[in-house]
Amino acid sequence: MRIIVGIYPPQSANPIFRKYNILKIGDIAKLQMLIIMHKHTCNQLPLPIKQIFIEQHDNIYSTRLNKHFESNYSTKNYRLSTIACHGPKLWNDIMTSRFTRNEVPHSKNVVKKILKKYFIETYQ
Repeated sequence: MRIIVGIYPPQSANPIFRKYNILKIGDIAKLQMLIIMHKHTCNQLPLPIKQIFIEQHDNIYSTRLNKHFESNYSTKNYRLSTIACHGPKLWNDIMTSRFTRNEVPHSKNVVKKILKKYFIETYQ
């Protein structure tokens, strides 16, 4: 994007990504991870992949820490970036604050639009 627009490293490229409504590479990877998590919530994953994620049981009381998935922890750095560890954390951070478990849209395109808007709003 820097080469196409003609800006140089001291300047931030975030306004350009925001102007052209384009996601950064890292955010594309996060988006793809969140789409897999969405497929899990819609029961569209094969059983062996679905077993990687553990759903959080609903609490009787509404708390500020409502989560859809239990987070997996690891002491190994290479495992922290896998979908088993990073996917539930991303989902809980981004989607849980917007939707309850029953309100998550079933359409993949709607979820992609919501997530793309979320990531682009973080560019400043």
